[in-house]
Amino acid sequence: MFFTNAENINDEIIHGQVKGIGIFEEDKEVFNVRIGMTFDEIKEILGEPTYINTLEQNEESELAYGTWTIVYDTGGYEVEFVSKTENGPIDTVYLWGKN
Repeated sequence: MFFTNAENINDEIIHGQVKGIGIFEEDKEVFNVRIGMTFDEIKEILGEPTYINTLEQNEESELAYGTWTIVYDTGGYEVEFVSKTENGPIDTVYLWGKN
């Protein structure tokens, strides 16, 4: 799924730029991490995340509400792994551009 900054102005869609990508399909792989892995398995591959968000920290998020997330900052974008439980398995990966 692509997330853009497109706008709807007077029922006309003004096309925008891609700002993020959501990956939901089972067994898809990003940075050697497959959907279905646990947070511990991801940390073994990528090291410690830049930050971890708990259920409470994700309460205000439209996309992450009711989930746990670990996030890696790669410089140009962030990779966010999402799980319904504290340690996984993950069911979603988001790639968010920083620009």
